[in-house]
Amino acid sequence: MKKSVRKLVCLVIAAVVGCIPTLSIQAVAENAHAEMEAIQEKVSQITSDISEATPLEKTDIQDLVNYQINTYIMTEHEAKGKTLSPGEESAWIPLADLDGNCFAYLVPLVDQETGEIGYITMGAIEDGFTKYMLAWDTGLLVAYRDLMGSIPEAVPVFFQPLQYGYLIDSEEGKQIFLIQEDGAEAVDITASVAENAEQLTASYQTVRSPENAARLESSLDMADQIQQSGSARSAVRAAVEDVRLSCEWKGTDKFVPIVDFNGTTWYGGNQHWYEDSKREERGCGPVAASNIMYYMSRTDSKYKKLFPYSTLSFVNFRGFMNIMYDYINPAPFGEISLSSWASDTVRYASDNGVTLTSNRCTCTKPKVFCENFIKTGLNLDRPVGSLNLAANWEGSIEAWHWVTITKYFQSSGDDRWVAVSTVGKRKSLDWDAYYKNINQSLLAGGFAYFS
Repeated sequence: MKKSVRKLVCLVIAAVVGCIPTLSIQAVAENAHAEMEAIQEKVSQITSDISEATPLEKTDIQDLVNYQINTYIMTEHEAKGKTLSPGEESAWIPLADLDGNCFAYLVPLVDQETGEIGYITMGAIEDGFTKYMLAWDTGLLVAYRDLMGSIPEAVPVFFQPLQYGYLIDSEEGKQIFLIQEDGAEAVDITASVAENAEQLTASYQTVRSPENAARLESSLDMADQIQQSGSARSAVRAAVEDVRLSCEWKGTDKFVPIVDFNGTTWYGGNQHWYEDSKREERGCGPVAASNIMYYMSRTDSKYKKLFPYSTLSFVNFRGFMNIMYDYINPAPFGEISLSSWASDTVRYASDNGVTLTSNRCTCTKPKVFCENFIKTGLNLDRPVGSLNLAANWEGSIEAWHWVTITKYFQSSGDDRWVAVSTVGKRKSLDWDAYYKNINQSLLAGGFAYFS
């Protein structure tokens, strides 16, 4: 009897123990499935009214690109001596919202002599932003073309004003990725998008407005004037305002010209240069401060001590970025306080025998107030730090991000641009789209310069 009981107990224990792995795997699978369903539910809540918009004719978009070429783009150093035109329509890349509604195009900028040298992101609907961004490299074009060649079902998507990605919609739901320009593997941001569903919906809802419709119509009118005026285009080319740092007026496109080991000259610092992964993730604020301190040390002798090295080199600037990182000491989610960033930078200057005053403007101020603040800083030959606390995508660079503003431009057609140093590159952002994006953030970013 006892032997049979022991045998029965052993069989029961063996059965239970044998079931544990199966039950664990099943529980994990059920939890994962529930988590995926929750993510998809949040993603499905992201809405926009872009499907209701009237698309622009391709010929209108082409005219608008030519208008930008003949106004803002002609003032860029990279365009000097070049004959530029928009690429063929077959080379344009449509950019959609998360429901697949196209509202912008990535349009190559083509030089008559050398071919593609950059791109401009143009609006594609009648009451949306006229344009979003201009960049002087072709990495994004190459990345999208490689993507569409390898994954034909992928839909290029755009999170204004600076995020480019793609969407794969399958029976399991939507998968959303950030596209990488450097050949790196795309980053799956589906969960991050779900976490930021409310803010992303708000971002898409800024695209369409009567104000944007009026501005776009004005730009089309100016484009028509350029076409009709032929050789007498100078009258319509004139900018209402062109405010920039002195380095740009002196005929150079190099704001903080750092030459790396491969001979590439960068437009300011790049947080990817940090050798520590945590610093790389959190370091955009210290990089912006490094850019500004170096520039001030170069352009005014009383600020010479702000840069602790006798020469600008890749190694020296990377060392300086680490010094500024230690002063600013960003939290795990980065430096999100305009006032703390400014006071830490002032403290660095004081410790090096330089007295600085920080001037700050939060993005909660009206747009005209913010743009006048930026112009005041640039007129003083001071780079302006800008903090955008729009949705923080996993693996992203441009959202939840500091940039350094070096130029403000407004055309007679009421088109506005700001040129920035971001991740070591020069990019130009549509000021109206950028302000809308930074202003609708749940947390207040803003702008700062030092005097």
